[in-house]
Amino acid sequence: MKKVAIVGGGVAGLTAGIFALKNGLSCDIYEKNAVMGGNLTGWDRGGCHIDNCIHWLNGTAENTRLHALWEEVGALGGVEVIRPAAFYTSEYDGRRLSLWRDAARTRREMILLSPADRREIDRFMDAVEAVAAGSKNLPQVWLRYGGMSLLTLSERFLHPLLRHFMTDLLTGAFSAVGLIVAYAAFINGNADMPRGGSAAMAQRMAARFEALGGGIYTDAAVQGAEIADGRVTALLLADGARVEADAFLFACDPTVTFGTLLPAGYMPAPLRRAYTNSTAYPVFSSVHAAFSVDSTAVEEGTVVLPCAPLTVMGRAHTRLPVRSFLHEPDFAPEGKTVIETLLFQDAAESDRWQQLKKTPEAYAEKKAALTDGISERIKARYPAAAEGLTLLDCWTPATYRRYFDSFHGAYMAFAVTGRRRIPTGCSPRIAGLSNALLATQWQKAPGGLPNAAAAGKRAAETVKVLLA
Repeated sequence: MKKVAIVGGGVAGLTAGIFALKNGLSCDIYEKNAVMGGNLTGWDRGGCHIDNCIHWLNGTAENTRLHALWEEVGALGGVEVIRPAAFYTSEYDGRRLSLWRDAARTRREMILLSPADRREIDRFMDAVEAVAAGSKNLPQVWLRYGGMSLLTLSERFLHPLLRHFMTDLLTGAFSAVGLIVAYAAFINGNADMPRGGSAAMAQRMAARFEALGGGIYTDAAVQGAEIADGRVTALLLADGARVEADAFLFACDPTVTFGTLLPAGYMPAPLRRAYTNSTAYPVFSSVHAAFSVDSTAVEEGTVVLPCAPLTVMGRAHTRLPVRSFLHEPDFAPEGKTVIETLLFQDAAESDRWQQLKKTPEAYAEKKAALTDGISERIKARYPAAAEGLTLLDCWTPATYRRYFDSFHGAYMAFAVTGRRRIPTGCSPRIAGLSNALLATQWQKAPGGLPNAAAAGKRAAETVKVLLA
C-alpha cells in the first residue's frame, strides 16, 4: 500500500488525510503541537473553555456541497447546529441595529432608523437577498460591490450607526462583498455554529481520520525534508526521526513549507506574488481577551459597542466587539458564562506584538494594560458585570505566530479587499518535486475553514492520481 506523510494536523491536513485513506492509501499526520486542529482549537482556563476559531461556520445548511464535505470528514457528524436570531448587533449613541436572520426585519429596522438612507439600504439589502437566492441579478451585485471596500460602502450612508454597522463585523479594508456573502449565508442557515465549538470539531475530524486507519503523531515537529532527484525522500523530525513515504503533503503555513522545510524557490508563483505584495494582498490578525462573568450580566450573541478610545500598538480603537457564549453553557460553571473580545491588527501592528514578545516583562505589562482597559469598558456598558468579571486569558498575534508559525501571526489568508485577489487556481502540485503537494487555506483568499478543507480534498485527489 502506498504511503502519504502529511505535515500539519489542521483542517487541511486532516481533510487530506481522510480522503487519502478513503482512496486506499496509507496515511500518517505529523503535528508539531500537542493537539490536532491547527487554528480550529480551544483551551481551558480558570474552569472555563475558551473557543479560538468559529464565529460562524459556512456549510451548516443541509443539502449543500460544503455541508456534505463537513459530514464526510466528521466535522459535523450529527452534532446540533446553533442558529441565533441575529448575526451581530451594533450600538451607537444609545441606538442599535442587528443583522437579523429575518432579512425583511433588518431592512425595516434600518429604514426606520434612517429614512434618508433608504435608497442605499435597499441597494444593500437587495444585494444580500440576491446572493441568498442565487438570483440572476448576481452580476449586478458583483459589478456594484466587487471592487468596493466596506469603508467605501459605509461612507455611502448618512446615519452614523449605519456607517459603523457596515464596518463592525470585519474592518473597513475588507471587500463589501465579504459582508454581503456572509450575511446571505446566515439568512440561508449556512453560517451557523456547531455545538461544542472549535476544539470539539477538530476532535471529531481527528477521530474520523483514526477510525479510517490513519496514524496521528502529535508533538512531532518537522524541521526539514530530504530531496533527491526531484523528489522528497523523507521528512526530518526535530527528535531526529526520519520518515519515509511515497508522497508528502505539506499542510502547514506556506512560509514554513517554503524556506524552512523546503527551499524557498519551490514556492508556487501565485503565492510568491501575494507574499511579496503586501499592498495588494494584506494580512491581518487580532488581539483577544476572554473573561468569565455572571451569565445574567451580559446578553446573547455578538454586540459591537462604542467605547472610549483604546490604543493598541499606536492605533485608537473606538469600537469593541463583545461575544458571549451563553449558547454554550458547558463552557463555564453554572451561573457563569464566557465572553470574548477581539481587536483587529494589521501586519505592522502584528509584527510589533512579536517584537514585544522578545521582552517577556514588557509583553506581559502590555497585555495587562490592554485587558484592564477592555475590562473597564465592558463594565461601563454592563454594570452588572462589575463584580464577577474575571480575566481568563489574553492572546495576541505573537501567540498565533508561536503556535501556528503563521505569516505575521495571521490566522486567515490574504484579505479580500476589493483591490486584487490571489488567483484561485494555485495547484496542489509543487513544481520541481514530483511527489510533494501543498494543501493550505492560503491557496485561495480569504482562506478560512472551508477553503482549508477544499484544499485538503483537492490535494488528496491529486495524490491519488500521482500514486496510481
